[in-house]
Amino acid sequence: MDFSKIKYTKLGNGEPLIFLHGVWNHSGTYIKLIKEFSNFYTVYALDLPGFGRSLTPEKPLSFEEYAEFLSGFVETLGLNKITLVGHSGSGGVAIVFASSFSKQLDKLFLID
Repeated sequence: MDFSKIKYTKLGNGEPLIFLHGVWNHSGTYIKLIKEFSNFYTVYALDLPGFGRSLTPEKPLSFEEYAEFLSGFVETLGLNKITLVGHSGSGGVAIVFASSFSKQLDKLFLID
C-alpha cells in the first residue's frame, strides 16, 4: 500500500501510541486525547484507508486487511512495540492486529 497517501497526525515524544478511529469517522475524532497523551507518548492518529483524507481502496477492506495495513504502517515508520487504541469498529481491526502481529504490540485498549 502507498503509505504516502495515508493522512496521520503525530504529536509528542515517548513510546508510540496509535489511535484507530471508529467506522465512518476520522483521526480528528481524537484531537483532545492526542494533545493530552502527547505529553507522555508519541501519538499517531491515522485516517484508515477509505476514511477521512486517506486514499480510498478499490474495494472495502476486511479486518485482516486493515490489520496487515497497520503492520506495514508500523514497520514503515520504524516503530517498535506500539500501544494500540481501537475505537468502535476499529476494535475488530485492533483485535486481529493483536493476534496476527503480536510482536509489534505492547498494549491494547479497546473503547466502546
